[in-house]
Amino acid sequence: MDAITKEIRRTQQAIRDGHVSQRELARLAGIRDTTLVGCLDDGWNPTARTLTALSSALDQIGFFINRHRNDSDSPVAAQHGVQIQSAAGCVRKG
Repeated sequence: MDAITKEIRRTQQAIRDGHVSQRELARLAGIRDTTLVGCLDDGWNPTARTLTALSSALDQIGFFINRHRNDSDSPVAAQHGVQIQSAAGCVRKG
């Protein structure tokens, strides 16, 4: 699997597994949340600029393939004010 495909899969896995919501990931990446419409589809093909921004955002929250964060007690989640509620997404802490 090439590096681009790996980053696409990493983005999809982070969202599918509930580590970050699409909206929160877009905010962290500095892109519009509408940019991620369809990002869970098999044929999703983001621009290089979008994928670079998403990769940086995932690095920022410490999400890497094969390293899972399963609860809101994670230091990474707390550092970024994220509380994992379920596999469906996350919310900002008050």
